[in-house]
Amino acid sequence: MTFILQYILTTIIIIFEWGRKRDQLVDMLTIFNVVYFLCFAVSPIAGYYMQNDINESLDFYAYSVFFFVTRGDYDFTSSNFFVTGSLSIVLYLIVILSYSLFKVNVKIAFLENIFVKKVSYSKIYNLALILLIITMLALLYSILSRGFTDWFFSNSRMHFHGSEEAETLSEDSWLIDKLFMFGQVSALLFWGLLQKQFDGEKITEGKKFKFLIPLFIISLSIAFMLLYRSSGRLMFFRFIAVFLISSVYISRKGLLKKGILISVLGAIVVLYGRTLFRIFLYTDHVVDTLSDQGTELRNAFFSFISNFSFPFFSASNNLNYVGVEYNLFMDLFKMPLTLIPPRLIDIDLSSSSGINTARTLGQPDSTVPSDILSYGLINGGYLGVLLVGISFGVILKLLNSYSRRLVGPVAVALFVYLALNIGFRVMYFDPLHFLRGTFSFIIAMVFYSLLIFRVRMR
Repeated sequence: MTFILQYILTTIIIIFEWGRKRDQLVDMLTIFNVVYFLCFAVSPIAGYYMQNDINESLDFYAYSVFFFVTRGDYDFTSSNFFVTGSLSIVLYLIVILSYSLFKVNVKIAFLENIFVKKVSYSKIYNLALILLIITMLALLYSILSRGFTDWFFSNSRMHFHGSEEAETLSEDSWLIDKLFMFGQVSALLFWGLLQKQFDGEKITEGKKFKFLIPLFIISLSIAFMLLYRSSGRLMFFRFIAVFLISSVYISRKGLLKKGILISVLGAIVVLYGRTLFRIFLYTDHVVDTLSDQGTELRNAFFSFISNFSFPFFSASNNLNYVGVEYNLFMDLFKMPLTLIPPRLIDIDLSSSSGINTARTLGQPDSTVPSDILSYGLINGGYLGVLLVGISFGVILKLLNSYSRRLVGPVAVALFVYLALNIGFRVMYFDPLHFLRGTFSFIIAMVFYSLLIFRVRMR
């Protein structure tokens, strides 16, 4: 009976997702359901068994995320555990009810220009080329200023925590870090231009597109290199998944095969991504880890689920602060200030994730992002949870309404990229976190929305 609430939530999600009607292939609500299910139904149950493993013999590497948010100890019979389970059900029902009842009667010009209006392919080509050139210039500057080796291995995620190498790392400047992200958008645009047809309509190409394939390969290679360097497993997986999901949307073929491929690829990246990101620095460790974990399916599964465990247990911890002090959604007012380089302003830009980290770890050595439930509790207690659920349901419905109106391959790729980022807000529900991670994408989309669109697609 310990996990009765998790079983109830699982049943609700499955019944709702299985029974609802959808007339589009790419669906933000489905992504939300999958991530929510992993975070608030599967991870609490798996966490019980992970804790037993930690108590018997700490496998920090496999269960590091779970260990961070529980410190290796958690009472699964506590009132907080059951209250969190209840709140996770209530929040899910609020989001679904808000999504179902909200009627989309508004059109947002910015989104209309990106997803609905036909844009000249030559204009998209020029924008993609400019974004690629900007990325290459930033890359060249950063490598020449530090040397390729120092630059490539400068991310702390590639190193073991507390290692001697990690103590001497230097990060990229605020501007360079943002410019690097243009490489991903450039690859998406070039990929969209490479598609030969959409919705039964053939897309013709002009002579200027003869360099399209090499430019796509260059932009994709740079994007992969920068993602590998950042060592973010979910970011790496999401980027690859964009192309696979978009190709299914456009061709309407291979749904089962590509669905299985996405699932397998996602599991590999999340399970062994951290190991593979260290392959050039700690070869012996990588070989040992892959050989050991490859024979232990149970550990591999728990290692995967561990990455989705922080939302539930962070929310449980934040129940101890309900009624004490609230952040009152100050993140929303601080969002524009995060676009200014930190050295130019002297303002406290602490976010809900910062509060969640301090409450969870007690010190800012690492970051524990605020999830959708924790964000509501941190900013307004139970009322905050209600407001978050209603607003997120409306946002999902509004953005998802464009999934059936996508006008071409480029719009499909951009929408899928956005859909995956929005769906994962279940885990990273912090406006500052979202803006920092998607700043370059948003800026690129602003320029894209300004392109001349009342022309034929060629």
